[in-house]
Amino acid sequence: MTVALAAAIDGVDPLGKPMRRIAEAKPRFLDSYVPYLMAQASYLISAQFHRHLAAKGIRTSVWRLLATLAQTNGLTVGELADEMLLQQPTVTKIVDRLVIEGLVERASSPDDRRKVIVDLTARGSALIAALQTEATQHQSAVLAAYSKVEIETLFRVLRTVIDRNGAREWGKPRLAAELRDRRKAEKD
Repeated sequence: MTVALAAAIDGVDPLGKPMRRIAEAKPRFLDSYVPYLMAQASYLISAQFHRHLAAKGIRTSVWRLLATLAQTNGLTVGELADEMLLQQPTVTKIVDRLVIEGLVERASSPDDRRKVIVDLTARGSALIAALQTEATQHQSAVLAAYSKVEIETLFRVLRTVIDRNGAREWGKPRLAAELRDRRKAEKD
């Protein structure tokens, strides 16, 4: 835990200048506030990979959408928005761009012609496969300083935090994952 330091005057030096003593002050609230710490860790780790993507000319939104579609049989824009934690109009704009770039395609749902499914094209699949390899390498580099037990604990705690804090009740990411798994099982 980070502790803020405070300086206090504590006498004078031999030349008569005031000397300051460093004393521990009260810890800052944010230094023990879990949502802040999780957001800060996410930001710092993600920013490293996002810089890597930017150097390759790939927008973070493209990475997120392609990664969300990977290993699925396609998702609706609503399901993508839920999993990406974005608003549907924002996702629609990203999808529009990626259709033009030939990375994703839209198709009518075989179950409900009113629904449109967004899926990866061959080009999008190839790109996300390469990016997932790079993301895995980045994650390995980030976690290299931790023991296997620490890494397993980290994953377990993060998944537990998500599950115990409304993922099922809130339902959106969980629901999209369940729909994706159901579609995959139906297709197999």
